[in-house]
Amino acid sequence: MKKTLLLLVLLLMFLFPLIGEKVGVLAEIMKPDKLAVLGDRLYCLEGASIYIYSLKDLSLIRKFGNIGEGPGELVVSPLLKNDLNVTQDHVIINSENKVVFFNYNGKYLRETRVEGLKGLVLFKNRAIAITNEPDLANPKSNRSDLALCLFDLAFRNKKILIRQPLQIGKRGINLLADSLNFFVYDDKIFVEKSHQGFEIEVFDLNGKRLYSIRKEMKRIPVNDEYKQKVTQFIKLDPFIKMFGGWDAVKKRLYFSDYFPFIRDIVIYRDRIYLKTFGYKDSKDRFLITNLKGSTWETRYFFESVKPGLIDMMIGSSCRFYFFRDSKYYYLKENDSEEWELHYELL
Repeated sequence: MKKTLLLLVLLLMFLFPLIGEKVGVLAEIMKPDKLAVLGDRLYCLEGASIYIYSLKDLSLIRKFGNIGEGPGELVVSPLLKNDLNVTQDHVIINSENKVVFFNYNGKYLRETRVEGLKGLVLFKNRAIAITNEPDLANPKSNRSDLALCLFDLAFRNKKILIRQPLQIGKRGINLLADSLNFFVYDDKIFVEKSHQGFEIEVFDLNGKRLYSIRKEMKRIPVNDEYKQKVTQFIKLDPFIKMFGGWDAVKKRLYFSDYFPFIRDIVIYRDRIYLKTFGYKDSKDRFLITNLKGSTWETRYFFESVKPGLIDMMIGSSCRFYFFRDSKYYYLKENDSEEWELHYELL
């Protein structure tokens, strides 16, 4: 009997890491665009609609948001998703041509007309976002750079902190585009500089450079298995039809020779979690360090939502995961095409 119980316990311990713990289903969601969490609430953006769920059991608290161009309404682009940012005071939607502010429960407050911002984050008296800026090396060309910019809350007084070339050019569209990812924590802006190496640059909220974190890493070549897996996945992407079908699109797509060093950056409890292109048993590899980069460890967490074609084209981090209450939460689609929230313990 004892042996049977022991075997059962070992079996459960073996199976649990393969599936994670299920919180529930986002029953109202067909295709999530963005995810954010604040306190005991989970916010999910889909098109022009924002859903507020209880993080405890995913019961729906409220839905708000309408499509349109009037006050408080959101423009929905067929190509670029709107951004969602939740602070203690506001739910902020960065739409195609404006930033809309709601309160914690979804009541419309105000909006500001501004274009060309991605990944918008408001923190204290600063706005941080990614913009497209003219290529400094070739100002007369149509090429542009990605730039991480600092603004005041009126979106004026722009200060560029970091810029890098946008990886869309004559060769076509790189399905491993290396974009800018950043995270605001402890009154500092942490920016990964994967296009230059395994490096993080740290700024204060006035844009002053404080220090950098570097780690010697070998570049990982892109293998055929990864290319085939991604190719099969994006063949089913709905945007393929918009671009003339797979035969027309595939001629313009290519993979860079090496994976970018860093895919995303998140900070939780004074630990920097750097998502990489390493994999093991359907899990993503994270390199974890302290705020100064003096200690390092490796963890593997369950893979979340795969990026679609547009996300790959612009190098979007596709962040459908978060850390909360000593847990790693992640969103995944089940066989019934429902969106489930799962977690595993840190």
